Amino acid sequence: MPNEDKSTMFLRFPLSTRIEHWVLAVDFTILAITGFAQLYNTLSVSIWFTGVVGGIENVRVIHHICAIIMVFQSIIHLGVILYRSNLHLTKLHMMPTLEDAYNAFQAFFNNIGFIKEKPKEGRYTFAEKAEYWALIWGTVIMVVSGLMMWNPVATAKILPGEAIPAAKAAHGGEAILAVLAIIVWHLYFVLIKHFNRSMYNGYVSVEDLAREHPLELADIKAGLHHTEVHPETLTRYYRFILPQYVALSIMLLGGFFFFITFEDTTVIPSEPFEHTAVFSPVESDHSDMKAIQIIEESARFAGFSWETGIVCILESNCVGCHGSAAFGDVDLGLYESTIGSRTVIPGDPDASPLIRKVGAGDHHGLLSEMELQIVRAWITNGAPRTPEEIEIVIVEEEEPEIEEPVESVQPDETLPSELEEPDEPVEETISAPTYTWESDISDIIQNKCGSCHVNMTMGGVDLSSLASAMSVIDPGNPDGSPLVTKVASGDHNNATFSSTELEKVRHWILNGVH
Repeated sequence: MPNEDKSTMFLRFPLSTRIEHWVLAVDFTILAITGFAQLYNTLSVSIWFTGVVGGIENVRVIHHICAIIMVFQSIIHLGVILYRSNLHLTKLHMMPTLEDAYNAFQAFFNNIGFIKEKPKEGRYTFAEKAEYWALIWGTVIMVVSGLMMWNPVATAKILPGEAIPAAKAAHGGEAILAVLAIIVWHLYFVLIKHFNRSMYNGYVSVEDLAREHPLELADIKAGLHHTEVHPETLTRYYRFILPQYVALSIMLLGGFFFFITFEDTTVIPSEPFEHTAVFSPVESDHSDMKAIQIIEESARFAGFSWETGIVCILESNCVGCHGSAAFGDVDLGLYESTIGSRTVIPGDPDASPLIRKVGAGDHHGLLSEMELQIVRAWITNGAPRTPEEIEIVIVEEEEPEIEEPVESVQPDETLPSELEEPDEPVEETISAPTYTWESDISDIIQNKCGSCHVNMTMGGVDLSSLASAMSVIDPGNPDGSPLVTKVASGDHNNATFSSTELEKVRHWILNGVH
């Protein structure tokens, strides 16, 4: 308001405070947009926004960068408070008092007409204080819960696994509450009820000050708002307060960056998910061997049920988005939801959205070729839930083919043995393929166990080489090998082998470990 007489205006917010406010406003807005695009990712506006920024990974990167900015700003804000309060440049006006509670009751009864007089308040009203401390409390919740989701592997090493979905619920709920508070409360009071220009030009008129902050106006007229910095106070600040603040800031920032960077697998998507197209030809010297291996594995795929393999595949690849706090209406952690939502159509894999979405190659979660083959075979076989259902299907289809030849050749005593002999090597090939540490097992161990038992050898178990891995392997006895029993129990902290990977490791140990 340059045309108004400065004698009727008072500086309410200096330039540094206004810059701090607008950096927070922009950062908060971007965090809200990118956060809701992930929370409600099936909405058309979220899909459009995700496409504009180049994909869900870019949305997450932007969200993480803004989160880092908010952490920096919070630490800087703490330093500004320490500086101003210790040098007595300002009082701690934002600290709540009992008088604020009285003012809140008086304002309430004034709004409903029981009291004619509004409460007389100082530099900040009780409503402004409540909003400020809601921001502080909300920032703490968002930073803590956000870090837990940013690096769930590290979180699971410290807290129970249930803490991660709890953090997700708290993060999303607090985000909704914060956005509603800004729109319904803050914007209404500063833009609609009365347009407050002080955060734009820094100044407030005498009339506005007398109406909203009469006690501050009285202090200004009495000359109580002017303070002088004494040399002793300045010396104390630089000798004691500032070094303590710097040390605390370094500790907070160091801990923050260590937590979000030391576990790469939770920040950077794995290579196959981002660069490997589904059903793309394998351009390597082992392509023929891999194709034969896939065919051999497919012979056993009909034996998978929901409880004995399929749910493990979906939990590893899909439940992060389509789990208990599902994006959309599909919970792929539950059999009833997967079948009831028609995401899987038993007996018809090509019509099942689960296959069509993943098979297209552009969905956020991608199954490996082997996993996709298993899921297709499971759906083709009727999408059985339990192993008992599989046995019924297989017995009805295969019993006539096995029993009829045996009955027809019983008179000849030599033929049954000749018929049985070819079955044995075929069964051995299917049930116990030849896997080796170098070509098959090492990659599984590196991907699923490497973060704890290779780079960081926890529990005294080093799985970086075959020789060191023998401490948890009993050749020929997978059920007696801790490597299998720990993972198969389902309660190991971080190792989540798919059913196919676990089967490979079991067969490798059963064959004697090569």
